[in-house]
Formats: sequence, structure tokens, C-alpha cells
Amino acid sequence: LLTTDAYVLRDKQYLRKFAWEYLIVDEAHRLKNPKSKLVQVLNKYITKRRLALTGTPLQNDIQEVWALLNFLMPSIFDNSDSFHNWFAGRLALGRFGIGL
Repeated sequence: LLTTDAYVLRDKQYLRKFAWEYLIVDEAHRLKNPKSKLVQVLNKYITKRRLALTGTPLQNDIQEVWALLNFLMPSIFDNSDSFHNWFAGRLALGRFGIGL
């Protein structure tokens, strides 16, 4: 099934009845707000695998990257504060090859 976010929202009652092998989201930077209606609806879909396609995973801050990772792997990236502290600490120490 190939659809748009508008249909995902509109037809959610029907589409959630299926167990999907893949959920592939194009323009996934639109998922940067985990409280958005689109993210909330997509999180209720039963899928084995999720893929996120975007040319701009980071537009404003590191929390946007966490939101994408949380959507893709919520059991691993379940806490935005821990994620932010982990990255902020490494950036401050220059462990990514750049220092603040």
C-alpha cells in the first residue's frame, strides 16, 4: 500500500486493522514532534519494520533526531532527556571530533 499522510490520518480505523511488514515514511522530518497527530496515529499501526526517509533529519536541534529515532525504535530511544544528555556531554568533550 502506498498512501499519503492525509489518508493515513483519514483512514486510520481501516488501515490499523492490518499487520504491516513495513511502514516507510517519506519526508520523515515531519515526525519531529512526537506529540503530533500524525506520529500518534502512526505509532498505533502494527508493523514489523519502520523506515524513515528524509534529507533533513536535523533542522533545528538534536531533539528532532531523537524524535525520529524514537519513532523508529521506541524501545531503545525511549527517553529524550537521556538522549540529549548523552549527546550534549560528548559534544562538550569533543568526542565526536568537534568541540563546543
